[in-house]
Amino acid sequence: VVLSATNGSYSRLGGTNAYDGVTERRPWLGDGRVPGPADIGRAVRLSRAVTIAATGIAALVSLGQPGDRSGRAPAPPAAHRCHR
Repeated sequence: VVLSATNGSYSRLGGTNAYDGVTERRPWLGDGRVPGPADIGRAVRLSRAVTIAATGIAALVSLGQPGDRSGRAPAPPAAHRCHR
């Protein structure tokens, strides 16, 4: 997912990174070019598109679920009386 988010495909991530002042060397992931500043906009657009699609799918799935959508708590079951 991260590789595809950089430009849609064929990017490579990894190498030397610094996190909070600590330098880490990580193996390279992927075979393509190293992503650059121009890839940020594409990654943001892809992330937004995935978020919108996932939200839409979740909304459609929830509409297909049976049940009360009023937001109220369900009523307690009616008392059962036996008539003799």
